[in-house]
Amino acid sequence: VWVATDATTVYRKQSAVLLVSGLLPFGANLFTKLGLSPLPGVDLTTFGFGISVSVIALAMFRFDLLDVSTVARRHLMDHLGDGIVVVDPEGTVVETNETARRALDPPPTVGLPAAPSLPGGSPEAAAGRLVETSVDAERRFYEVRYTALTDHREAVVGTLVALREVTDRIEYERRLDVANRVLRHNFRNAMNVVEGHAELLATELSGEQQNHAAAIERRAGEVIDLNEGLQQIVATIDRR
Repeated sequence: VWVATDATTVYRKQSAVLLVSGLLPFGANLFTKLGLSPLPGVDLTTFGFGISVSVIALAMFRFDLLDVSTVARRHLMDHLGDGIVVVDPEGTVVETNETARRALDPPPTVGLPAAPSLPGGSPEAAAGRLVETSVDAERRFYEVRYTALTDHREAVVGTLVALREVTDRIEYERRLDVANRVLRHNFRNAMNVVEGHAELLATELSGEQQNHAAAIERRAGEVIDLNEGLQQIVATIDRR
């Protein structure tokens, strides 16, 4: 009844059909027990079940009673780019998809505890962790997130663990880090050379030329210090 009044149109029809199919034999039996049957001595319950089966058959072929929700959900779950693991309050896997089974070791299995498959042993401990795995001989990285699932009363009825693929981001960050280290090293070496030559010139020259060399040396030192300060800022931001 709740689904029939709260779900989308196609599910409302399915639920209404199921409700009617259940009420038919119940009503027929009630009529018989109360002596209201138009055919005395004949139990209408059997006829009620017969009509009920016909109604269910109509729902299966007309309203896709068993096909729409199951097939659509499975199609969606298996074609998501993210891994999905749904865990009930007891910590048992109630739903998962192929991506999650490839990414986690051991693969989560419906009906079994989720803890052995999740980093840290629980959805809360796994949140924010990075899972590295190999799919088709390629390294893949997944970031773990979790969300509490609640019912219409806002009571927690389970947990949704999502594995967001971040392979491109991780590879980009690693390339950026390598480029940053190379650039920092080369920049520092180049400025050290400039500073060293300026220092030599400052000791060999005199007058205004010595002042120019000293200014170059001083400015090179400031740029080197600025570079180091920027690297400390970047390191601090990365840690946060």
